[in-house]
Amino acid sequence: KLNAKDYVIIHPGSGFLTQLKYPSRFWPSERYSKVADFILKKYKVILTGSPDEKKFAEEIIKKIKNKKDIIDLSGKLSLGEISALVSKARMVIVTSTGIAHISSALNAKMVHLSGPDEDHWHPWSPKEQCTIIQHTEVCTGCEKVYCRKKTQECMLAITPEEVINAVNELLKTSKIKGE
Repeated sequence: KLNAKDYVIIHPGSGFLTQLKYPSRFWPSERYSKVADFILKKYKVILTGSPDEKKFAEEIIKKIKNKKDIIDLSGKLSLGEISALVSKARMVIVTSTGIAHISSALNAKMVHLSGPDEDHWHPWSPKEQCTIIQHTEVCTGCEKVYCRKKTQECMLAITPEEVINAVNELLKTSKIKGE
């Protein structure tokens, strides 16, 4: 029922989100909500994730002001289905996970929120298709799935405003009214 390029996918999980106390690729739900509220002024937002990440998607939705055009498909899609969804999306916002690589392979526009392992595991997308947001100045470069400092500084250094600016730049849109 969705028109191609009428939606943006936010894939907030990273596979280890629910299994670790300090996952290194975690970005807080209130930050995703702020980005989603911005996008929802112009596009629908589809949340995706594994069944284990469903609770995190629900936290994000609770904090979103405009719930009318948000669709939660977390835990409901096969790999083929999410790939088909990515192929028709206007953009994907993702942390370091398999969906980032699927997005890259399908040449989807992407904002990639990167923690500690960007040098080795980054998506192989051209710069005009993908903005990687990373704060190496606070990252330990540990390349771990959990934050050994127990602070998650590298991900917490990424602001919603940075993500919104990257979305605007990649979509070549002017500011949406109200911002």
